[in-house]
Amino acid sequence: MMPTLLADGTVLADDAGEINRYHTTAHGKWSANSSASVQIAGRDRFDATFLWLQSSPAQAAPGSLGDLIGQLGGTCCFAAAVRPRFVTFFDAKDPDRMLGFIQPYAFPFVDPEKGLVKTNPPSSSDTFAGNHIPATGVDPMVTLPPCEPQNGCLGTYHFVIRRIKAF
Repeated sequence: MMPTLLADGTVLADDAGEINRYHTTAHGKWSANSSASVQIAGRDRFDATFLWLQSSPAQAAPGSLGDLIGQLGGTCCFAAAVRPRFVTFFDAKDPDRMLGFIQPYAFPFVDPEKGLVKTNPPSSSDTFAGNHIPATGVDPMVTLPPCEPQNGCLGTYHFVIRRIKAF
Protein backbone atom coordinates (compact mmCIF):
# COMPACT_ATOMS: atom_id res chain seq x y z
CA MET A 1 0.00 0.00 0.00
CA MET A 2 1.21 3.48 -0.81
CA PRO A 3 -0.70 6.15 1.12
CA THR A 4 0.01 9.84 0.60
CA LEU A 5 -0.99 12.16 3.45
CA LEU A 6 -1.07 15.76 2.26
CA ALA A 7 -0.76 18.84 4.48
CA ASP A 8 -4.31 20.00 3.63
CA GLY A 9 -5.79 16.83 5.22
CA THR A 10 -6.23 14.93 1.94
CA VAL A 11 -5.17 11.28 1.73
CA LEU A 12 -4.63 9.30 -1.49
CA ALA A 13 -3.97 5.56 -1.39
CA ASP A 14 -2.98 2.92 -3.91
CA ASP A 15 -2.28 -0.74 -3.26
CA ALA A 16 -1.37 -4.00 -4.97
CA GLY A 17 -5.05 -4.94 -5.21
CA GLU A 18 -5.25 -2.61 -8.19
CA ILE A 19 -3.16 -5.08 -10.20
CA ASN A 20 -5.41 -8.15 -10.34
CA ARG A 21 -8.79 -6.87 -9.06
CA TYR A 22 -9.06 -3.40 -10.43
CA HIS A 23 -10.14 -0.58 -8.19
CA THR A 24 -9.75 3.15 -8.23
CA THR A 25 -7.17 5.18 -6.35
CA ALA A 26 -8.72 5.87 -2.97
CA HIS A 27 -9.40 9.46 -1.92
CA GLY A 28 -10.27 10.73 1.55
CA LYS A 29 -9.33 12.81 4.59
CA TRP A 30 -7.01 12.44 7.56
CA SER A 31 -6.66 14.26 10.90
CA ALA A 32 -4.79 14.03 14.18
CA ASN A 33 -6.63 12.12 16.92
CA SER A 34 -5.31 12.39 20.47
CA SER A 35 -8.63 11.46 22.11
CA ALA A 36 -9.09 7.90 20.76
CA SER A 37 -8.88 5.11 23.32
CA VAL A 38 -6.05 3.33 21.45
CA GLN A 39 -2.79 5.32 21.64
CA ILE A 40 0.92 4.43 21.63
CA ALA A 41 3.07 6.36 24.11
CA GLY A 42 5.49 8.74 22.42
CA ARG A 43 3.64 8.66 19.09
CA ASP A 44 1.02 10.90 17.52
CA ARG A 45 -2.10 9.17 16.23
CA PHE A 46 -3.57 10.13 12.86
CA ASP A 47 -6.89 8.73 11.60
CA ALA A 48 -7.91 8.63 7.97
CA THR A 49 -10.73 7.25 5.93
CA PHE A 50 -10.97 7.02 2.19
CA LEU A 51 -13.13 5.36 -0.44
CA TRP A 52 -12.39 3.29 -3.51
CA LEU A 53 -14.65 1.66 -6.08
CA GLN A 54 -14.02 -2.07 -6.45
CA SER A 55 -14.41 -4.42 -9.41
CA SER A 56 -15.59 -7.98 -8.99
CA PRO A 57 -14.12 -11.18 -10.33
CA ALA A 58 -16.00 -12.30 -13.42
CA GLN A 59 -18.68 -14.54 -11.88
CA ALA A 60 -21.57 -13.68 -14.12
CA ALA A 61 -24.36 -15.65 -15.74
CA PRO A 62 -23.48 -17.58 -18.90
CA GLY A 63 -23.84 -15.38 -21.97
CA SER A 64 -23.66 -12.10 -20.04
CA LEU A 65 -21.03 -9.40 -20.54
CA GLY A 66 -19.39 -10.47 -17.28
CA ASP A 67 -19.16 -14.05 -18.55
CA LEU A 68 -17.45 -12.90 -21.75
CA ILE A 69 -14.96 -10.76 -19.84
CA GLY A 70 -14.24 -13.70 -17.50
CA GLN A 71 -13.59 -16.00 -20.47
CA LEU A 72 -11.05 -13.47 -21.71
CA GLY A 73 -9.30 -13.60 -18.32
CA GLY A 74 -10.44 -10.21 -17.04
CA THR A 75 -12.43 -8.92 -14.13
CA CYS A 76 -15.92 -7.66 -14.53
CA CYS A 77 -18.11 -5.02 -13.38
CA PHE A 78 -18.39 -2.54 -10.61
CA ALA A 79 -19.03 -4.60 -7.47
CA ALA A 80 -18.85 -2.42 -4.38
CA ALA A 81 -17.30 0.47 -2.58
CA VAL A 82 -14.67 -0.15 0.07
CA ARG A 83 -14.04 2.38 2.81
CA PRO A 84 -11.25 1.67 5.29
CA ARG A 85 -10.54 3.04 8.72
CA PHE A 86 -6.81 3.80 8.45
CA VAL A 87 -4.93 4.59 11.68
CA THR A 88 -1.25 5.50 11.92
CA PHE A 89 1.08 6.23 14.82
CA PHE A 90 3.92 8.63 14.04
CA ASP A 91 7.07 9.28 16.09
CA ALA A 92 8.76 12.62 15.24
CA LYS A 93 12.10 11.11 16.41
CA ASP A 94 11.70 8.26 13.87
CA PRO A 95 10.02 10.04 10.91
CA ASP A 96 10.82 7.37 8.33
CA ARG A 97 8.63 4.68 9.91
CA MET A 98 4.94 4.70 10.71
CA LEU A 99 3.04 1.94 12.54
CA GLY A 100 -0.66 1.40 12.16
CA PHE A 101 -3.66 -0.67 11.25
CA ILE A 102 -6.35 -0.68 8.60
CA GLN A 103 -9.93 -1.96 8.83
CA PRO A 104 -11.58 -2.14 5.39
CA TYR A 105 -15.39 -2.08 5.20
CA ALA A 106 -17.15 -3.44 2.12
CA PHE A 107 -20.36 -1.85 0.87
CA PRO A 108 -21.75 -4.35 -1.69
CA PHE A 109 -24.63 -2.29 -3.08
CA VAL A 110 -24.18 -3.19 -6.73
CA ASP A 111 -26.30 -5.52 -8.88
CA PRO A 112 -23.73 -8.25 -9.76
CA GLU A 113 -25.23 -8.89 -13.22
CA LYS A 114 -25.53 -5.28 -14.37
CA GLY A 115 -22.74 -3.57 -12.45
CA LEU A 116 -25.11 -0.76 -11.44
CA VAL A 117 -25.73 0.63 -7.96
CA LYS A 118 -29.03 -0.50 -6.46
CA THR A 119 -30.60 2.70 -5.14
CA ASN A 120 -33.69 3.72 -3.24
CA PRO A 121 -36.60 4.93 -5.36
CA PRO A 122 -36.96 8.67 -6.01
CA SER A 123 -38.82 10.67 -3.37
CA SER A 124 -41.21 13.41 -4.46
CA SER A 125 -41.18 14.94 -0.96
CA ASP A 126 -37.37 15.16 -0.67
CA THR A 127 -35.30 14.99 -3.85
CA PHE A 128 -32.11 14.65 -1.80
CA ALA A 129 -33.37 11.53 0.06
CA GLY A 130 -34.13 9.47 -3.01
CA ASN A 131 -32.31 7.60 -5.68
CA HIS A 132 -28.71 8.53 -4.86
CA ILE A 133 -28.66 6.54 -1.58
CA PRO A 134 -27.73 2.84 -1.91
CA ALA A 135 -30.78 0.60 -1.43
CA THR A 136 -28.92 -1.69 0.95
CA GLY A 137 -29.64 0.74 3.75
CA VAL A 138 -25.92 1.18 4.36
CA ASP A 139 -24.55 4.56 3.35
CA PRO A 140 -20.75 4.31 2.89
CA MET A 141 -20.34 7.96 3.95
CA VAL A 142 -21.60 7.59 7.53
CA THR A 143 -19.28 7.21 10.54
CA LEU A 144 -17.76 3.73 10.45
CA PRO A 145 -19.05 1.41 13.21
CA PRO A 146 -16.81 -0.90 15.30
CA CYS A 147 -14.99 -3.52 13.22
CA GLU A 148 -17.29 -6.56 13.27
CA PRO A 149 -18.16 -8.90 10.38
CA GLN A 150 -21.85 -8.02 10.66
CA ASN A 151 -20.88 -4.36 10.06
CA GLY A 152 -19.13 -5.21 6.79
CA CYS A 153 -15.62 -4.99 8.29
CA LEU A 154 -13.23 -7.42 6.61
CA GLY A 155 -10.78 -7.52 9.54
CA THR A 156 -7.96 -5.59 11.19
CA TYR A 157 -4.59 -5.62 9.44
CA HIS A 158 -1.45 -4.19 11.07
CA PHE A 159 1.37 -2.60 9.09
CA VAL A 160 4.65 -0.69 9.12
CA ILE A 161 5.04 2.00 6.43
CA ARG A 162 8.52 3.21 5.54
CA ARG A 163 8.93 6.64 3.96
CA ILE A 164 10.70 6.93 0.64
CA LYS A 165 13.43 9.54 0.94
CA ALA A 166 14.39 11.97 -1.80
CA PHE A 167 17.71 11.33 -3.52
